[in-house]
Amino acid sequence: GPGLIFEFTIDRRVVLLKLQLSHFYSLRAGLLVPLHPLETQIRHLENEAQLLASKKEAKKKKEAPAPKKKVVFKIGDRVRLYDGKTTGTIDALEKGKAIVNYGLFTTHVKVDQLELVEAAK
Repeated sequence: GPGLIFEFTIDRRVVLLKLQLSHFYSLRAGLLVPLHPLETQIRHLENEAQLLASKKEAKKKKEAPAPKKKVVFKIGDRVRLYDGKTTGTIDALEKGKAIVNYGLFTTHVKVDQLELVEAAK
């Protein structure tokens, strides 16, 4: 995503600033100046990169789907696809697949793609 490009540019800018800084120190013949403006920029960019990484990690944790509880479907259950709105009825079950009747049409669906709307009575 766009964050990756931004992180790459931050890393690249840090490397360039460190190169400039090392050149500055070599010109000064080992005399270290307390905090060079480049060091401040480097620290700022590194903190920014860390913040970005932690935000991305938090977003990943937030987006992780809740583990689906294993439902045992039966013929006659009213179900829907996880990303769908239309409900249908299970007509048959075979080898991890269900034949779902949506009224005008039927379809073969893997049972792990279904969510239970109402159990058969």
